[in-house]
Amino acid sequence: MTAIDTVRAYSHDVLSRARVPMPPFGYDVHWDEQPRRHKVYPEAQYFALPIAPAQEVRFDEALAGAHAWSAEQPLNVARLGRALHDTYGHLARRVRVSGNDDALNKTRSTIATYARGTANGGGLYPLEFYWVSGPSTPQVPGIYHWNTNSGALQRLLAGDVTPDVRAALSGTADTDQFLLVTVKYWKNAFKYNSFTHHVVTSDLGSATEVLRWSGLVAPKEGRPVHMWFDSEILDRMLGLDPVEETVLAVIPLPQGELERNDRCVPGGARVHISESERFTERAHFTQVIDVIAAERSVRNHKLLEPLPVTVPTAHSIGAPIPLPHTTLDSSLGLSEALYRRRSAFGTFDGSRSMSHHELSYLLASMVQSARPGTEAGVQQLGWPAVLINRVDGIAPGAYLVDVDTWSLIPVDNRRPGEFLQQTYFLDNYNVDHAEVVLTLLVPVDAIIDAVGARGGRLANSVLGAVTQATYVAAADLDLACGAALGFDSVAYAERLGIEESGLRPMIMIMVGHDRTDQADLRLPISVTTERGV
Repeated sequence: MTAIDTVRAYSHDVLSRARVPMPPFGYDVHWDEQPRRHKVYPEAQYFALPIAPAQEVRFDEALAGAHAWSAEQPLNVARLGRALHDTYGHLARRVRVSGNDDALNKTRSTIATYARGTANGGGLYPLEFYWVSGPSTPQVPGIYHWNTNSGALQRLLAGDVTPDVRAALSGTADTDQFLLVTVKYWKNAFKYNSFTHHVVTSDLGSATEVLRWSGLVAPKEGRPVHMWFDSEILDRMLGLDPVEETVLAVIPLPQGELERNDRCVPGGARVHISESERFTERAHFTQVIDVIAAERSVRNHKLLEPLPVTVPTAHSIGAPIPLPHTTLDSSLGLSEALYRRRSAFGTFDGSRSMSHHELSYLLASMVQSARPGTEAGVQQLGWPAVLINRVDGIAPGAYLVDVDTWSLIPVDNRRPGEFLQQTYFLDNYNVDHAEVVLTLLVPVDAIIDAVGARGGRLANSVLGAVTQATYVAAADLDLACGAALGFDSVAYAERLGIEESGLRPMIMIMVGHDRTDQADLRLPISVTTERGV
């Protein structure tokens, strides 16, 4: 089986698992053996990472890329700290009664829930961030791990290894500052087993989308998210076993104000400091290992041409319903919007309706975030669809979205509540209480055909980016939102009449007004801010 065949088969198994379960069968999650939520290097020295004041740019402006750092603007370390903090740092402690069965446990500090700006599969947060810095910034050049718990840096290696990073990128990034994003698989796989690769690569898209809003990722300024590189060079440099942890993305950062050392050449230096983990025993899953190997077998990207994708309208049962051309006019600054983002967990009111404009705002946010800024190029890779329970002036049913005419295409006029509940894997939501359920249609096979074995990573990152944008758009509208990967994708495709289109429903995103009589405690975590250099 070729690398492409391996990735394609895994994607098919993931999206069909409601009909054909994935191995391992009868897997039990041992919560008392959950790995550390935050990676710990006990032998590495800590350094404070300054955090700039809150990002006041409006969410809609950030979504449009208006907050990007220009190519001439030197790296501001405090702004880097703010971007990381808003993306993956602790923003607040939350205790609330919800549809989940663990609310009582959350009153205990040892397993407290801390809100972060980025949505994440299962709330497990398996990504790690490493700043690889050259001499153009004031601190000692080296590799620094960003601790997601404390927000501090730990230096793992001293010395300029940025030539090695540039070599891994085949010389396509002209800077000596990089952010490497890795995944520590067991932080997610202990719960999701073979499903984990799908989950963590969507987590990657959520995180890199927020970093784009914060200005770090800026394709127009020559700083796309790099998903194609020599994985062996980078994993070896960080001292990683790729089956346990591997680099998923590289983000070139602006160069600092000081002089860069162009005389330095790749030297093969690597991190020798070891992390500390609670338990050394862990399971490995054949499908995940096979996909990791398939992705590592390629390193050069192909330019992504516009995909020949047409949202099918042959099954339309009525005239298109025009959507209002709602201006994405956010009421919240970016940091505040990320702070307010949260999962509803079954607390929808169930008696209210959504307006046309609110639905249009959500759909527009999905469309705008479905254009990932990677080195393969910026193209539309996802299209929204919606199942409506209660929207003012629109009958309940299933609708495709024609993004060219900005209208809803009715394809099913049955009330979807019972269908939505039956095709959802868990019982923590009464899905009929959500006013709409959004889904993202992604041409997974076409993306893999276009760019090769890392196309699965790219397709899933689109899913993550769109989910994140929908969460924050909902917060901006003061609506509750909850996303789930545990649903019957095949049933959604059948309901929408797109089985033969090549488009695959990738997620269900429930949105609606929240209850006002719920028990909810949110304690913000303050941080000291400074302008930085």
